[in-house]
Amino acid sequence: MKVVSWRQVPHHWRLYLLVLPALGLILTFAYFPAASAVYHAFFRWDGDDIAEYIGLRNFANALTDEVLGRSFHLVLILIVANFLKMIPSIVTAVVIHRLASDRARYLYRVAFVIPMIIPEMVWLLIWKYFYDPTVGVLNTFLNATGLMGVLQALDSPATGLPALASALAPVRDASAGAVFGGVGGLALAAAALWALRAPGAEGGRGRVGLGVRAAAALVLGVAVIGYWPGQAEWVAGAATGAGRALRTAGALVTSRGAVVMAVLCGAALAVRRRRRGPEALKWAAAALAAVAAFFLVTTMLWPAATQAFAYGAPAWLGQSELLIPALVFWGFPWVGVISVLLYLAGLGNIEQDVYDAAEIDGCGWFRKFWNIELPLILTQVRLNLVLMIIGTLQGWGLIFILLGDTGGPKGAGMVPGLYMFRKAFTDMEAGYACAIGLLLFLLTLGLTMINNRYVRVQK
Repeated sequence: MKVVSWRQVPHHWRLYLLVLPALGLILTFAYFPAASAVYHAFFRWDGDDIAEYIGLRNFANALTDEVLGRSFHLVLILIVANFLKMIPSIVTAVVIHRLASDRARYLYRVAFVIPMIIPEMVWLLIWKYFYDPTVGVLNTFLNATGLMGVLQALDSPATGLPALASALAPVRDASAGAVFGGVGGLALAAAALWALRAPGAEGGRGRVGLGVRAAAALVLGVAVIGYWPGQAEWVAGAATGAGRALRTAGALVTSRGAVVMAVLCGAALAVRRRRRGPEALKWAAAALAAVAAFFLVTTMLWPAATQAFAYGAPAWLGQSELLIPALVFWGFPWVGVISVLLYLAGLGNIEQDVYDAAEIDGCGWFRKFWNIELPLILTQVRLNLVLMIIGTLQGWGLIFILLGDTGGPKGAGMVPGLYMFRKAFTDMEAGYACAIGLLLFLLTLGLTMINNRYVRVQK
């Protein structure tokens, strides 16, 4: 690529003139609205004329907003569910790639492209009809196959999953709850151990070591500000609500769970310096993640009986206890068109010599997938993972079509994007909506950076 100096720019002015229309459109319809949202996040603004500078009060209110907190809890569940939904697309792509007939592979590619011509809105309306309690396909299928009776048995408060949750809840509270503050803290500890196994995490001069020290300084600073009497408002300046937010953050940082996390991370950094330390941290992180997943499935997914299956017509979108399972089940069998095509493109780059060598070594179908095909399409998997996280965090169209701007009964289906929409256009709190949007942007940026740092693809 040739680098053009500023002295050469006047000689290429015609080329730059051709770029100006596209650049002007991007600045007008992309960057200007984003800059306006950042600006108005510090104002009490109704979207029209009322504008009053309030500093960080919108962000302070967001940190203490219970509805927004529950929406982030739901979006975390959806991210985990969508991560697992990536598996059927990978399996489908591998199966199509292994077809012996080139014509069959071509026909399957065409079959996956055809659904792309159907508008997404049509798909959403079809799924809304799919969940209808009286004539919907889901309830009809469950009643015809007898699975409705199985769900009713699982919902029994005496012998079903709620009974198992009641029996294991004390164990969860005495172990994960007492030490890590809950299942979420246990999962965070697993993620921390997995991150600290990376090269450079021992606190050296590298970027990871710098990040570790910066994170520790930030935690200490928030804790000091939060517990420094009378100084939080001075630090926050004109933001009257920021002092309360900083004190709340300080209380969280110095809580028992955070202390345990600090001790655990310190021990992990010490183990990291040993020769087999990274391997030990990997297995420790996997063990903690397995325990967190066990408690999540057994004690939190179905904690109480719903009595929704007794009459054979559960209202999947009309009962708060069934909303999250309905949102997770959406899109079954979870084979994404774009994902399958991306994986097929990656699989098509694998040379036949690799498969021939695997045949000579006696590799079966699973070893071919695990040791050859999956590692060689990790670039596509990583791309889909980033797009999935961004789409899940920012997406709200599905829930808006299915449940409206209230998020369904008791707001059980509220996600951050839908809550931002409701605040902006229903409650006329556009400034607060801009603050939520900015927080979403920062969270998305942080998760993307973590993915780029730790989800590595070895060529």
